[in-house]
Amino acid sequence: MNRKQLIILVACAVLLGGAGLLLMNRDSASFSGAGQALGDKLLGDFDYNEVASISIRDDAGEVTLRFEGDRWRVVERNNYPADFTKISSALIKLKDLAIMQSEPIGTSQLGRMELLRPGEGTPSGTVVEMKNASGETVRELILGKEHLRESPAASPMGGGSWPDGRYVLLPSRPEQMALVGEPLSELEANPQNWLNKEFFKIQSQNVKSISMESPTNSWALSRESSTNTWQLGSPQPDEELDTTRVSSVVSPLGSPGFDDVVPESDPAETGLDEPVVVNVETFDGFAYTLRIGALNDQEQYPLAVEVTADLPDARTAGEDESPEDKERLDKEFAEQQQTLKEKLEQEKRLESWTYLVSKWTADPLLKPRKDLLKEKQEAEDAIPETTGDAATDSGIDLVPENIIPLPPMPEPPATHGNDLPE
Repeated sequence: MNRKQLIILVACAVLLGGAGLLLMNRDSASFSGAGQALGDKLLGDFDYNEVASISIRDDAGEVTLRFEGDRWRVVERNNYPADFTKISSALIKLKDLAIMQSEPIGTSQLGRMELLRPGEGTPSGTVVEMKNASGETVRELILGKEHLRESPAASPMGGGSWPDGRYVLLPSRPEQMALVGEPLSELEANPQNWLNKEFFKIQSQNVKSISMESPTNSWALSRESSTNTWQLGSPQPDEELDTTRVSSVVSPLGSPGFDDVVPESDPAETGLDEPVVVNVETFDGFAYTLRIGALNDQEQYPLAVEVTADLPDARTAGEDESPEDKERLDKEFAEQQQTLKEKLEQEKRLESWTYLVSKWTADPLLKPRKDLLKEKQEAEDAIPETTGDAATDSGIDLVPENIIPLPPMPEPPATHGNDLPE
């Protein structure tokens, strides 16, 4: 190859490289009309601190999350506190959404990509609208079809696919569809998924007494200290408490949960007009009243909770306490009381709503009285009455007709005193 040919080849390479660069720039400028390109933030300069409400809507339902006072709340659940961690995580994720791919899209293609607004056709997408405190829309987007990544057949999962992105549409640019690298599956229009699920907690070792009151089945259990044996209240003569069964009643109180919050309803519809009442007292002065309604079709019980506490203001010092011990113990007491006051304040907030708890959560508190007692031993089989004639009573003929009886034995010779027979 001579020098002239080499120069021609280099020039061709430069031309081809330049053409490729132009094509790449044209593709990455698919949003050039809106000033966006591949890798840019989908929502631009989005300040999530401006957001004061989030509305998520699809064909199945709607949820509105609103910041009121000092916390986020779920409007469709009587303004119940929302899960702040989940909301903040979603807002940060939306702020960081980057455009992975973009292409024009016509109106006729919106349904195929699930980018229609709810109510405008099927399949439709999920509309996410964020507003500021003045009610002005800060950002809005439509979440469409998930982008799926195929798993290699030789992978440990054995093939298949999983979502690794989502097609989205900004109403401000309805002619351009973008693919982002997040499936955004947490942005569901389901109110119960946004609830703060923190609930009351009663550690089993702290339970002093527990009782269940119902028209047909009541019981009460108590103990003097956490190391004492449980006692059954008002036991009948034939009743004996099975202490091994008590733990199945008190242990679930240590981590109860709820599925949902009941929207405003008539107590007669939930059975809370005539509830089963469970009372729990603890060694640190707390008292809980749980009212449990009727089981619904989803195997859930409505439950309302009330909490009170009798917390002492001061500690009674011991007679032999040194000044150093008194100072230390007083400080520990003050810290403990502060923790209990915060716990009371937090759990008192639960009183304004009615909850739906699962059957397995409530059933231990609704145990029948008999399930707390030791099982009675099986009665021994009754012995039948006898006539005095063993043969007749047993039904056995001791002298059958075909057996010849033996002759009588001879009488032994008479003996006198210590004389032995010859």
